[in-house]
Amino acid sequence: MATPSEKSSLEPPARILIVRLSAIGDVIHALPCLHVLRTAFPKARIGWLVEELSAPLLAGHPEIDDLFTIPKKRWRAHPLRPSIRAEKHEFYSRLRNGRWEVAIDFQGLTKSAWAAWRSGAPRRIGFAGEDGRELSKWFATERVLPDPARPHVIDRNMALLRPFGLDSQPVEWRFPDFSTERAHLAEFFDRIGIGPQGRYIALCPGAGWETKRWPVEHFARLSQRIAEAAARNPSVGLPIVLVWGPGEETLCREILSLAALDPGRLVLAPATRLRELAALLERAAVVVGGDTGPVHLAAALGVPVVGIYGGSDPVRNGPWGERHRVFLSDSVPCVGCWRTRCNRTPHLECMTTIRPETAFEAVAAIVHSD
Repeated sequence: MATPSEKSSLEPPARILIVRLSAIGDVIHALPCLHVLRTAFPKARIGWLVEELSAPLLAGHPEIDDLFTIPKKRWRAHPLRPSIRAEKHEFYSRLRNGRWEVAIDFQGLTKSAWAAWRSGAPRRIGFAGEDGRELSKWFATERVLPDPARPHVIDRNMALLRPFGLDSQPVEWRFPDFSTERAHLAEFFDRIGIGPQGRYIALCPGAGWETKRWPVEHFARLSQRIAEAAARNPSVGLPIVLVWGPGEETLCREILSLAALDPGRLVLAPATRLRELAALLERAAVVVGGDTGPVHLAAALGVPVVGIYGGSDPVRNGPWGERHRVFLSDSVPCVGCWRTRCNRTPHLECMTTIRPETAFEAVAAIVHSD
């Protein structure tokens, strides 16, 4: 860990490589560090090494000079094929040609630390302690221990800027220009009756972990409660849109069927790529969902979130900001278990005990406050 005297003697880095390969939510959580680095070192060349799933969110970013995208699916499908081995060699040669002075590993895994080492950067900053997982600590030349009093993942990421004296800067996000994606979505918004300044309520039922998914029955009942409130007071009635990603459309259609609402009240979002998802979510009045990439993307875009948490801990992974409402069961001892699947009885009690009425009150409070 760098001492204050060491920090003062370091020259401002001219070439900085950020390594955060995946996942979408984690890439979003690292973006404020990019903004801090760009603000502190406006003349530096900044690169980002990322896997293909999250890369579209970084393409064309105004604060990134070089984006290096790892085609993870293709490389994993045929790792020993000569053409793939040649492609990897060419890729990392191009990465090394950036002559990076420092690489910062925000992932803390063997694969990310190894990639930082392969960049050729002589100075490699990574996590110490439990955040430096697997073999990652062995690849770092400087290891930083996050402050336990600042447990949120964004604060833990900011800790890696401590060697530059930048770990206490304000948290802000910058994104690429989504105007093309907004234009693509104009027809959908027109169809559901939302004008240029109109808003809607977004429900995001999907999640990669079973322990992060609120039951479809609860989403259906929440939709009904919102519709009932709108029927009593049309002036606050907003369309409800089910937002989905790959493999989640069936889940959303089940909610549509269970809710049995007027098609004009509850609708299915169109299929979206990542940048279109951002353009879709930025128009929401509130987003309801678990600890997932779309929910963190909405929070980063300044949209209020109603977060439903079970298998993960909102103290570490909650939506960043002041306007959000987060729910974690206070009657289930295993909350924050960090398990991807539930092996207890009653099954997924941490999620089922958070009632639709509780979420509805939070949604209504946010909508009425605007």
